[in-house]
Amino acid sequence: MTLAPDHGAPAATATPPAPPRFNPFIRAYADDPYPTLAALRSRRPVLPVAGCDGRDWVVTGQAALRHALSHPDVSVDDLPARVNRAAAEAGASPSLHTLAHHLGHWLFFMDGASHRALRGLLAPIGRRDAMVAHRARLTDLADRSIDTLARTLDHTGRVDLVPDLAASYVFQANALVLGLDRRVPTNAGYLGGSDGARAWASHASRLFDIFTQPMPPRRLNAIADAAVALDAPIAAALANSDVDADPTCAAPLPALLRRGLDAHRLTREAATALVVMMLAVGQDTAQNLIANAIAALFAAPDQARRLTARPDLAAAAARECARYDSPVQMIVRRAERPLALGGEAVAAGERLFLMLGAANRDPATVNAPDRLWLAREDASLLPFGHGPHFCLGAQAALVQTECLLAALARRDFWARHRLEASERLRAPHLRGFARLCVRPSD
Repeated sequence: MTLAPDHGAPAATATPPAPPRFNPFIRAYADDPYPTLAALRSRRPVLPVAGCDGRDWVVTGQAALRHALSHPDVSVDDLPARVNRAAAEAGASPSLHTLAHHLGHWLFFMDGASHRALRGLLAPIGRRDAMVAHRARLTDLADRSIDTLARTLDHTGRVDLVPDLAASYVFQANALVLGLDRRVPTNAGYLGGSDGARAWASHASRLFDIFTQPMPPRRLNAIADAAVALDAPIAAALANSDVDADPTCAAPLPALLRRGLDAHRLTREAATALVVMMLAVGQDTAQNLIANAIAALFAAPDQARRLTARPDLAAAAARECARYDSPVQMIVRRAERPLALGGEAVAAGERLFLMLGAANRDPATVNAPDRLWLAREDASLLPFGHGPHFCLGAQAALVQTECLLAALARRDFWARHRLEASERLRAPHLRGFARLCVRPSD
């Protein structure tokens, strides 16, 4: 992917306007990508760009993006093969072997029958009713997390909402909804509350950095070390799980995977890799959704007041914030065969950069797309993809965010606090915060 769209040689009789420059790695884009994405979309919703191996495409129109995500001739990215090549060139270490093994079992990089079989096995986790069954426990966890945050704020006068609230809450919430909270050995470290959860959340979040490509060997090794750190305790959690479901835990992941093991559809190594995948992906998606939502409500005080007056709007707020500032901004696909997309001819082997954040603000399908509006009726779940690879953890992220936003609203959080400093992540596939600091209002 390069800085500017590639339109070939200009016509001799006219000088076309300069195309919008596109570099998702620079600070200005990380701070606010939406003006650039709107300019790209207004020019052509499916735009050719010069890529590392030939021509690529940036897809910003919602209709074209939905079409690509459900098209049988569009396949998943070949990132595991590229990581394997990079590992071989860097000199493979044991941790890199573990990372390569994990990626080979992630649903992101599967198509066809193997993908359908695993999705079918794990489907109970993705149902909204399974997440709603956890609402009381998630609400209690949200209240306890905010109480801990308030004590820290009383002591220090300032908190960073990323590690001090979003990261630790999400990791503990994911352990709860996946049925891991009572199964991971106590010496694994994160059952002791928010302090341990912050450390484990950093491992899960670092693993999701694998989608930022290309990357130097140093970062690749750091991601591999995170995979190793998660591998052993998760393997122990599976070994300690009974096949019968815990009646207090809807669709526990270990029990589902044990059924897969017993039916000889999964190896233990594959089952461990799938749990690591769920933790890694669930961490960054929900953590960034929460941070983006809190920041968006600070920037839209009328909507913050609306939510404070009616905490029952928290579910609508979670959906709208996911649309307004999507935690996952970009996913990559490849054309297996030539196809027509948005009026363009895409050749076999060309890569598609599907810009979810742009599609969620497409004025062709969303009214007043740049406005945060909790009463919106046209909010979509496109932040979590579409088609056979629709995010398995979408409902978990939404319900977790709903519970935390409602708990903050009950405490009149946005009126009682002010943003002091923030820094956006610099990752083209994600939209979130590296830090989001608040103080009590004067």
